[in-house]
Amino acid sequence: MEQNNDFLPLSSGVDHEVGDVDDAVGGITKYGTSLLSVDNNESEIVETGTMNDVDADLVFDSNHHDGEGELDDLCSEVVEHPDGTMGWLPVVVEPHKPKIGDRYDSYDVAESMYRSYAFKAGFDVRLNARKMNREGCIQTRWFVCSKEGNPQNKVIDSMDVGLSERRGRNSNFKRSGCFACMKIHLTKDKMGYEVYEFVEIHNHVLFNHNDRRFSKGNRQMQYTDFVSVLRSSKNKVGPTKAYRHQSVLKGGFDKMRCTIVDYQNFKRDVGLYVGKKDAKMLVSKMFNRKDIRNDFFFEYKCDNKVLHAIFWADEIAQVNYREFGDVISFDATYRSNEHAMVFVPFLAVDNHKRSVVVGASLIAGENAINFEWAVPSVFTESKHRLCMWYIMDKIPRKVSMELNRNPNFNALIKKLVWNVHISPEEFEEQWERMVNEFGLAKDKWFIKMFRIRHSWIPAFYKDTPMSGLMKTTSRSESANAFFNLYSSFESDLVEFYMNYDSAIEKQCELHAANEYVTRTTLPQFISPFDIEVHTAKVYTRTLFFDFQKELKKAMWFCGIDGVKEEGHDKVYYIMHQNKSREVKKLYKVNHNPVDNTVDCECNFFVRNGYLCRHALKVLINSQVDRLPDKYVLRRWTRELVPTHFQTAAVRYGEVDSEKEKLMTEMYSNMDDVASRVRNDKDEMIKFNKYLADYKVQLSTRLPNDDVAQQKVDAITEHFGVPVPEDVDIYSPTGLTNKGCAFGKRLRSKKEIMKSGHKKSKCKCKKCGEANGHDSRNCPLIASKSA
Repeated sequence: MEQNNDFLPLSSGVDHEVGDVDDAVGGITKYGTSLLSVDNNESEIVETGTMNDVDADLVFDSNHHDGEGELDDLCSEVVEHPDGTMGWLPVVVEPHKPKIGDRYDSYDVAESMYRSYAFKAGFDVRLNARKMNREGCIQTRWFVCSKEGNPQNKVIDSMDVGLSERRGRNSNFKRSGCFACMKIHLTKDKMGYEVYEFVEIHNHVLFNHNDRRFSKGNRQMQYTDFVSVLRSSKNKVGPTKAYRHQSVLKGGFDKMRCTIVDYQNFKRDVGLYVGKKDAKMLVSKMFNRKDIRNDFFFEYKCDNKVLHAIFWADEIAQVNYREFGDVISFDATYRSNEHAMVFVPFLAVDNHKRSVVVGASLIAGENAINFEWAVPSVFTESKHRLCMWYIMDKIPRKVSMELNRNPNFNALIKKLVWNVHISPEEFEEQWERMVNEFGLAKDKWFIKMFRIRHSWIPAFYKDTPMSGLMKTTSRSESANAFFNLYSSFESDLVEFYMNYDSAIEKQCELHAANEYVTRTTLPQFISPFDIEVHTAKVYTRTLFFDFQKELKKAMWFCGIDGVKEEGHDKVYYIMHQNKSREVKKLYKVNHNPVDNTVDCECNFFVRNGYLCRHALKVLINSQVDRLPDKYVLRRWTRELVPTHFQTAAVRYGEVDSEKEKLMTEMYSNMDDVASRVRNDKDEMIKFNKYLADYKVQLSTRLPNDDVAQQKVDAITEHFGVPVPEDVDIYSPTGLTNKGCAFGKRLRSKKEIMKSGHKKSKCKCKKCGEANGHDSRNCPLIASKSA
């Protein structure tokens, strides 16, 4: 484009060079051109350099201007030029308006002054041309109105009436060729900056008070806004809800310094900031944590630089495993992240009978290779049991429709499988009788299930300590629902891991609350026996209530049928009664009066870890006033794990703990003062003035960071690990697992059949039609009444 300097509005006598200007606007229309008469094809344009910073708007935060006159109406005078075009002259008092020849001690002071003037005048500012000297200092800088320049030309064929494959986007022009500006240059003594040109008339309407809060200059997210969005995301709160929450706290949407779109755009920018480097960031984050604390454990596996599996256990998980790791369950069907990797939490039952995490894993697929890597390498001496619920859930698909509808078959197989009181021999005998009766003796699936009966039938492992964890599915579903409160399948890997930290912190909080209740409250006793008082002192409150249920049943639904002596032991025959006082079974209980050892053939203590009603009946009858120590398992006692853990970011040095503490105390003090002075306007005025004065003093000592730098700082502090430049570990792609993202997961035939079944519509009682109405809005009645 040919350069033409005839239309460059420079002050006379100013030696201005434009050849070395770095950041200039693409075009400046001749002064005096009307907004309504701009012809983009014929307007004269001056090129003053490159277009690197053409859209770098200079914004002014309304919270940082001086308060004088801030509530006065923005006003301007309409002026008419000789050529008939209109202009708008801002009405701003003299001390707040720059003029040619004004000097400023520094570039920042000049910039701040013009921002303050623009705020009072009612327009936004954009940084424009800049020239640097040999020392690397700014020699010349132009501050222009945000409506400076002209919109880009776009050719549209008005004769083309065909439907486009891509819908056009509606847009508005924001630039009008405005010439309002302030230009400064370095003084000859290099001790400050001087205004050498100032144009104050605009060719567009200026903001009023309502417009100003929607202007780009006033829509300014700050560090606290960035942190609010990021911290909300750790608890599965998106930018929309985070914005609404902040607007309520600040007293309304009009009190916000940005819009909901700004929050959404920032959340988008966070995802773009991480990009495809989340797997590398996740592994780096875990390496950093291992360097900080030796008790942090993790292992990962890659295939051709693609992350396929990763397992980790922090110090909290290891404490849980040490105290409650006797029985562990896991379920590999939980969707967790945008890459469809399966999240596998390893769960144990704590001393309050709540599920706690003892380890976690992300795997690329539900195949034997991944499970053989994740489970035996970590839990080397484990004994594996299959989930009964999943096996029983398959039965309707393995038998005929006629047999599936047979109530006798369903009742019989459920009663047989879930019975924990029969022996293995009794189970095998009844199973054979059932498959012969219903013609399933040669069915391949039933033959296979019988062959692996030791892995899923309770009768075969009723002598194995289970800590009450017989049904794992309900706990797995509960754990999945719990983690779903904090994570989303749209999260990348590093974001999911941070959401996992939030879930673990909540888990620790719940444990601490349960310990508090156990330590500071007393239960209501239901019996006069000292053994009940003793158990209340040693057990957690949750376990005591379960023990109390067995004690109640021992008193009301158990009776002694007979007693005989065998050497030093006494053998009791205890009647097991139901609520109708019918004797369901007779149990044999051996009791040693010397050490009060009791052994019941129901094996309830082995399965659950506390005594059954039959054994308690014997101890009560023998007037035992406290439980023998051998029947008070450590895993059910109090205060086994620490009740206070710092957040993961603090424990692993990812944030400055002292800074976090000071920030928390500062917010807490602000809340306390606000609560204290809420009913005293005079004190509120004093406190607000104190804060305003302190802010002015602070602005001279600690200049505010650039907004872009605030954004980067907030994101870096949030993740606790920098974004790597070189990536050697990538996230998996193209996965389709049972627990993958919504709408794409694999579904069983049963689920497909259920989802495809259309529920019959209810019929109207008046007309008998089933077309979506009832007797209250029946069209037949309406037509008759008409």
